[in-house]
Amino acid sequence: MRESNRARQAFEDYYALGPGRSLADLLDQYRVQSESKPSPPTRRLGSLKAWSATFGWQARVAQRDEALAAAAAARLEAERLRVFNEGFAQMHQRVEALNRLARRMLEELERPPSLGTPPSGDEPGTPGDPGGLWVHDVKQIGGGDAAREVDIWRPNGTLLEQFRGALDDIALELGGRVRGVEVSGKGGGPVQVSYIEVVAPALSDAAGEQPAADPTGAGSAA
Repeated sequence: MRESNRARQAFEDYYALGPGRSLADLLDQYRVQSESKPSPPTRRLGSLKAWSATFGWQARVAQRDEALAAAAAARLEAERLRVFNEGFAQMHQRVEALNRLARRMLEELERPPSLGTPPSGDEPGTPGDPGGLWVHDVKQIGGGDAAREVDIWRPNGTLLEQFRGALDDIALELGGRVRGVEVSGKGGGPVQVSYIEVVAPALSDAAGEQPAADPTGAGSAA
């Protein structure tokens, strides 16, 4: 039997009810439908039951749900692949960025110190630059009225640590570093260790072994 336009529209309305849909709910919707709207396909439950059975509404609902789920899964997979293949998700992009970062930090560490200029006339002068490897600090010496502050220069530990971290990250990306591997037993539990004790049988004269020769060469008295 060929599906009529009214039966096809009724199925679309039935599917639009969503999970938990029923023919009774569809009939209620049709019965309260405003007169200003086009007349519903039917206001008889018998017609809905006949269309549902004849044109396999339940199977069509399942097929459409499966198709929509497959389409959603395909979109999700396409998005996943896009994200995994763009920008820093790709190893060479991460390594390139780490290389740039490491080069900038190395340039800063290798920046040579420069001497300041002393005041001259109305010119206040300029402070010196210790370079990138050193940072200025102040330390107090002594105590009480004799305390005084002195300038000290210490290695730029923060920048050095960041530089080493960038190099380590590059090595990790390229397989030059192996993070700690945790070993566990079956089911993630502790490793079970079994010990086997092996005991050699004692030598016995009754078994036919001869006593060892006296290393001194002296035999027993006859």
